[in-house]
Amino acid sequence: MKFYYNSIELEVPDGIYYPDEDSILLAETIQQLFIKNKDVLEVGCGSGLVAILLAQNNKVTALDINEEAVKATEENAKANNAEINALRSDLFKNVKQKFDIIIFNAPYLPPSDMDKYLGKEKRNLIDDNVIERFLGQLSKYLNKEGFALLVTSSLTKLNMQDKELRIEVIASKKLPWEELKVFKITTLQ
Repeated sequence: MKFYYNSIELEVPDGIYYPDEDSILLAETIQQLFIKNKDVLEVGCGSGLVAILLAQNNKVTALDINEEAVKATEENAKANNAEINALRSDLFKNVKQKFDIIIFNAPYLPPSDMDKYLGKEKRNLIDDNVIERFLGQLSKYLNKEGFALLVTSSLTKLNMQDKELRIEVIASKKLPWEELKVFKITTLQ
């Protein structure tokens, strides 16, 4: 299925998250931040929208736990003339360096709701504490002056209190059933 955002055209295969309000909110937030000349990591790249958008002005590494998503990102990057290093990884497992910016549009819906989007056969690709694991590992992969962007929902059951991280909402969008939020996260070290 095709997806269009500005001049970016994506082919989104079945079983890969189709960009929705959360992806668009994240893309708009990124454009407002004018991110340029940075070393960027996108965690959970899906079909590659955010990675392709960022690759216009940055060095981008995109990863996903789903091999099909990595292939979709590679193919969409090529079709959009974007240079992206895409790899399969469970969060930071295969990451060897630090980045200026790390972006994660996390799977934030409760598990029963995820079945509607991914199907039960793909549900095993997501664990219920992926956001907590991301936050717990973030400081090891973020440059000292860098920041992360994390998308969640008011439906997300999450403790965002961390003594080592500064977390602030920088964008939000109210929908009839939830409120989407983009958090900017920096380390306090």
